[in-house]
Amino acid sequence: MKSNWKIKESNKKFNVVENILYSRGIKEEDFSDFLTSENSEIKGSKYFLDMERAVERIKTAIENKEKILIWGDFDCDGITSSVIMSKCLDALGANYLHFIPHRVKNGHGLDLGILIPYITREKIKLLITLDCGVSDSKIIQTLKSMKIDTIITDHHTQNEKVEVAYAVLDANAKDSLRQDLSVKDIEEISMLSGAGVAYLLALSLLEGEKQEKLEKELLVLATIGTIGDIVPLLGLNRRIVKAGLQEINSGHYPMIEKTFALAHVEGQITSEMIAFTLVPRINASGRLSDAGEAYEALYTNNEFQMIENIEKLNNLNVIRQALSDEIYAECCAKIQNQNAPLIFLEDKSWHIGIIGLVASRLVEKFQKPAFVATYDENNIGRCSIRGLEPYNISNILEENKELFLGAGGHKFAGGFSFDPVNYSFSQIAEKLNSEVNEANKNYKPEVLIDLELKASEINLELTEKLSLLEPYGEAFETPCFLLKGATLNSFKQIGKDEKHLRLTFEKDGYFIPCVWWNKPNFKGLEGEAGDIIFALKENEFNGEKNIQAEIIDIDMPSLSISGALKTFDYREKENIYDTLNAFFAKNSDIKIYAKKFSTIKKMENFENLKNAILSDGEKADKIMFFDYPVEHNLISLIVENAGAHVVYFMKEEFLDNIKEYIFDISKMLKFAFRKKEGVVEVSKMAQTLGVTEDFAQFAIDILQEKGIFEIVENKVLSTIQDIFELSEDDMGENILEEFELIKRSKKFVNSAPIEILLEG
Repeated sequence: MKSNWKIKESNKKFNVVENILYSRGIKEEDFSDFLTSENSEIKGSKYFLDMERAVERIKTAIENKEKILIWGDFDCDGITSSVIMSKCLDALGANYLHFIPHRVKNGHGLDLGILIPYITREKIKLLITLDCGVSDSKIIQTLKSMKIDTIITDHHTQNEKVEVAYAVLDANAKDSLRQDLSVKDIEEISMLSGAGVAYLLALSLLEGEKQEKLEKELLVLATIGTIGDIVPLLGLNRRIVKAGLQEINSGHYPMIEKTFALAHVEGQITSEMIAFTLVPRINASGRLSDAGEAYEALYTNNEFQMIENIEKLNNLNVIRQALSDEIYAECCAKIQNQNAPLIFLEDKSWHIGIIGLVASRLVEKFQKPAFVATYDENNIGRCSIRGLEPYNISNILEENKELFLGAGGHKFAGGFSFDPVNYSFSQIAEKLNSEVNEANKNYKPEVLIDLELKASEINLELTEKLSLLEPYGEAFETPCFLLKGATLNSFKQIGKDEKHLRLTFEKDGYFIPCVWWNKPNFKGLEGEAGDIIFALKENEFNGEKNIQAEIIDIDMPSLSISGALKTFDYREKENIYDTLNAFFAKNSDIKIYAKKFSTIKKMENFENLKNAILSDGEKADKIMFFDYPVEHNLISLIVENAGAHVVYFMKEEFLDNIKEYIFDISKMLKFAFRKKEGVVEVSKMAQTLGVTEDFAQFAIDILQEKGIFEIVENKVLSTIQDIFELSEDDMGENILEEFELIKRSKKFVNSAPIEILLEG
């Protein structure tokens, strides 16, 4: 058991659904409204003091043909906010331009260096900010002196009244709300995302315009932005997302459908699916490239352009994952002293768009707030922070603001910039660590359990009742249940990479099918009893619905026993084949994992090494890696399948020449034509060369397009040319990107801490 398990308070007079609401602080008299919340009450003019003033100014600009500039932000919330306002202004016939800053070049907020040229060149008369602006009073004052009006739509906190703007729509800015609001209204509006605020402004602008189709489209965008910004899914946010998901599942939004199809995600779209599939792809553009690509994907109605942009986002997301793996491994290698309550790590080579993601992973692994920093071209430090209970990041930053050039954030996330000439990162680390309450050092995270269930209660009827509680998200997470004394009936690895786990538990004659995502190294024993924490989902296969419990944690005796592998790291050793050949003469119980043709061929000159190569399905107590799968998360699975207790990691040789790999694939195609009746086995080609199947297929496509081979349905019909040349023009973008990912993977396995390689 990794965490403290704590069961929330329940009341016997309530059923399961009511008890979940009760345990989460929902009052009994509000149960019905919570479960049947509708979209009808969403009106922008209800909340903001300046809403009518903002609407009037925008409509005046449209009537007078004044040019408007909308200024967004580069994350999912800022991008969806910008698209909401763009589509609204399109419908109203406005003359406008949009701008989304670049994360690295511009950073958050307004920038006079960009604004002044726009104003001068385009004769801008009105500026509308989306998901930003409330902290830019000085810039807005400058614009006011130039007779440029600014309407702020934002949701970040500003404790001082923003008087220089023409209108302020930000519930967390001083004196921006109507005086007649109830406490409940104030709580609801204060939780809005930037997209939620933009949506309310758009609704107010469109009032009386009979734009039902457009309003539904804007609702969908507000839903994505709300989920993407991880704001509480309560009150007004909940009504937006609940109605938006219904609209999304109507099947009228090709951009969303195509994104999920490309990610191979099927079925009814939920808030969790939006959060884990769509949002990361939208954010990937702002993290690694230009957020304009995500803006265009959401904005355009041109199907060809939409697909092209979605594919770009998907490719950027793959690169984001690879970069995140690299930096995460480097961070883990840097961590030496785990006694400090906070983690501080820095490196000038790390990508500014990735460090926040890495900080989140470090928090999950080490259960401590993580401060991860890099530097821009002017040697100004940029730090991303992720936290957890009981630390409040916002408070830490506020109490130490003299250390930073700028800082901001929420309870569990934030960031700051700093000048190392004033305060170095190590000085900041020393001061913040010393100020953190020492009592918090022994804090252990809790898993909050909504209810303990009987095995007889776990059925389809319960999942149907639980569906009334959706959508789930921040501040209203998926219900978590406890079942005690269940017996592990069976388990097996599943999925393309076999990194997930399917289990069956039995209790009182009831069998509970379960899945445990990203769990490749399960060491439980069949027939053993234990307690399980799980979320309950409905699973549909071949038209038949079944329950499926998604495991969160398990407490079983066998899982408390340490089963750590003994590992040896020889990845810095080179030219040791002779030495190893002698070593294997005396250690015949070691098996070698080698799949690449080049590695196996090299071992032909060393009899003991050649005879020790591990066969598919063979067991081995000790295993030595000379090659590594490109999908490095499979390493732990290989070790587990072999039943190894001792693992040696050797340096993998890798030829950094894409043309050589394509030439090798051409040789394999010739061999297939002459010896295998033309049958092409892409997976075997990839494994033999140590590349991905996608790379091998891209190479085959290039050779076919260049007229070297005639290939139909993975069968070589003829070889047209024996000798050929390849130029840079022959290389498509896809194969070049794939080769970059392969190189990153090879670099990763040759340098990452062993514990990371074995995480799976």
